[in-house]
Parts: sequence; structure tokens; C-alpha cells
Amino acid sequence: MNLSNYLLASAREHNAYFLSGLVEGCGLPDSPDSPGADALDTVRASFVESALFALRELHVEGLQVPDDLAVSWDVDEVRHALGAWRDGDGPDGAAASMVPVDTLGTWRIFVDLTAWRVDVDPGLLSGDMSDNAATILGELGRALVAALYDEVVGLLDELTETDDDTEGG
Repeated sequence: MNLSNYLLASAREHNAYFLSGLVEGCGLPDSPDSPGADALDTVRASFVESALFALRELHVEGLQVPDDLAVSWDVDEVRHALGAWRDGDGPDGAAASMVPVDTLGTWRIFVDLTAWRVDVDPGLLSGDMSDNAATILGELGRALVAALYDEVVGLLDELTETDDDTEGG
């Protein structure tokens, strides 16, 4: 299996209910096709697309994961690709897809995900409630991207441990 696809496979499969559980304070969407569910799915899809592009740009997509997961490639190359994505604009671009351009859309997502429970830095908030709702959704999107990123790095760590176990044998 292609390494990029392996690392991103679980993120591709997560539904909105699972995604909402990755962010502290985020509530469950009302339904699988509610505004909040759609927003979470959009961030997930944007994360996968953006991270996959980063891995392809750094020529990591050619690495293969053998069926027995006995990995024989340089993990540092993959870590570099993921780190470059994380330190660049990738996470912000993916998280930005959480906030619609229209105020009504923002409030529908905010209410659907009970986003008022999400803990954000008070310094980010202003006197305008609609701006605050958009800010909170942006922070929720960033937290979701960070959780998905951590999951991908965790899979990479598991492959590394499997490789170390195989070599130490």
C-alpha cells in the first residue's frame, strides 16, 4: 500500500460524530448532514487533500508499506514532509474551511456543534458576537486539524515501532 494513502486512510474514514469527539468542547452534530457535520467533514477532507499534496510535493508518495508492515525506508523523510506541512500554511488552510463566509452559515454551524463550549483564548474575542462565533469556529477547525495531524504522526510512529521490533527480532 502507498505510504501516503496508509497514513491518511483513517482520517478519510472518520465521520462527523467521530470528528466532533476529537475537539474538546465540540458537541455532536444534530445529524450526519447537518451544517456542523458538513463543516467537520469539509475540514477533514481539506486536511487529507492538503497533507496528501504536501507528501506528494516532497516525493514521499513512492514509499510503500509492505503487507507485514516491516518498514525499510527512512522515516526522517516522511517526518520532514509532515513537519513542513504543519509548519507551513497547510493547517490554517484546512482549518479555514470550517468558517463559512456568510453570517447565517456561521451561526448554523456554531449552534449545531454547541461551539460556545469550545475553550478559546479570550484575547481572540471581540465585542461582535458574529465575529466571535467565526473566531471560535476557526479555533475549532485548527484543533481538529491538529488532532488529525497527531493521528497521522501516531500511525507513522507505530510503523517505526513495528520496524524496530522486526529488526531487533
